[in-house]
Amino acid sequence: MTKLTSSEINKTTSIWFITIFISALLFSLTPYWPIKKDLQLPLVRDNFDTLVYWQGAQWWQNGTPPYRGTVYDQEINKQVIHSGSVPFLAEAYPQLAMMYFTVPALFTNDFSTYQALFFIWNAIWLWALLIITRKLLKLLGQNNSRLYYLLLPSFLFFTFNRYDILPACLVMGAILLLLEKKSKRSFILLGLSFLAKLYPLILLPLFLLYDRQNNNSNLKSLGIFSITILAPLALFVAWTGWLPSLTPYFIHFGHATQGSLLNVFGSIIHSQNIYSALRYLFTLLQFILPLFISLILIWPKNQKRKLQIQPDHFINLAAITLLLFIIFSNF
Repeated sequence: MTKLTSSEINKTTSIWFITIFISALLFSLTPYWPIKKDLQLPLVRDNFDTLVYWQGAQWWQNGTPPYRGTVYDQEINKQVIHSGSVPFLAEAYPQLAMMYFTVPALFTNDFSTYQALFFIWNAIWLWALLIITRKLLKLLGQNNSRLYYLLLPSFLFFTFNRYDILPACLVMGAILLLLEKKSKRSFILLGLSFLAKLYPLILLPLFLLYDRQNNNSNLKSLGIFSITILAPLALFVAWTGWLPSLTPYFIHFGHATQGSLLNVFGSIIHSQNIYSALRYLFTLLQFILPLFISLILIWPKNQKRKLQIQPDHFINLAAITLLLFIIFSNF
């Protein structure tokens, strides 16, 4: 395996210090890039989602439990659950995400200051992701040049304007721990990542497969994963009530699919009945197809078919699983 030299580590560290500094400078000086007189393209700072995060964090300022602040209304939420529509509200985000939004709000009640602190908060997690990714590359024997993918403009935009850096960091940490044969901590991180964003759930069968070949009990690992999710959920149910606590999951598992691939079919097929059937089929495929493929690998019919997945193969399978999820994604 390729080992990191001190010069490589220093070079990578310097690159990231410069990158974060430049990003912060752009954030403060050029929030928007004017394309036309009446059209502005968000360059670094984008208020669209951050304002929703700010609204979700208002429970701290208002002294009310999360999911029951000024934005939340129980009757409206019931209608949302039954209708399947998706409100662009903080109630759509799971518990760990809500707590993530709240951290910058602990220090300010001003939105502009909150946005700046949220930027810094994301930068801290970006640094953690860099460390995790560097260790993962070392374990896989890969060159550190792959770290440059983290400099893509789209990645930096979503890192500093959304909260996707949190689940990404948790999932990557879970993968690293799993490949290092630290099973318990791996499934704890995977469970926490589900409480930040729901997509890590589709990686669970693959995690169980890799864990099983290390002679670990799938039942025990599944129990750790489940307890990591259910224990915080139980606390939130006791704190805020069952409907507010479970609203994010009702919304995401029950709303109408509006994936880009589905929209292509919708523009070609003008039958509402066919479109509705495709909508539910895509939702089903989004979750079931990756799980089905992984489950086939977990329980082979005989020992001769038992697969020994190498770390690099695990990464490839995880990528394929996520790709299938994205193809049939709701967004």
